[in-house]
Amino acid sequence: MRYVFLTHCHSDHVGGLEDIVKATGAEICIPAGEPSVGITGNMKINEYTVTDGMEFKTGRHSIRSVSTPGHTNGSTCYTTKDYCFSGDTLFAGSIGRPQSGDGYSTLLKKVREKVLSLNKEVRIFPGHGPATTVAEESVHNPFF
Repeated sequence: MRYVFLTHCHSDHVGGLEDIVKATGAEICIPAGEPSVGITGNMKINEYTVTDGMEFKTGRHSIRSVSTPGHTNGSTCYTTKDYCFSGDTLFAGSIGRPQSGDGYSTLLKKVREKVLSLNKEVRIFPGHGPATTVAEESVHNPFF
């Protein structure tokens, strides 16, 4: 395993990170605006700050970071040609809890601009709950 891509740094998303890194030696990709996850011990950890539009090559895939603040300051989705890993930005039929009133409007705007604008066939894998598609969320998500 080369990378662990974090969509944001809430404890339910990083709780097992230290064990994963110890077992695999993977590099941690942390979105700009998120706090360092604070891996402890004597491990040498390479943490990379991920900004909007960065591309990572892994095998035959190219993974692009898409900044979608609102749930947290640094919330980020990761997309390929066919997939979007949305963390808590977008769920099947819902969105993640915004961090503030301002976060709500920012979250809706970024999801419209950067996620729902993807090819309608792109499969979305949220941090919680079932997978969905851009087409499904564009038509049926009550927030849009």
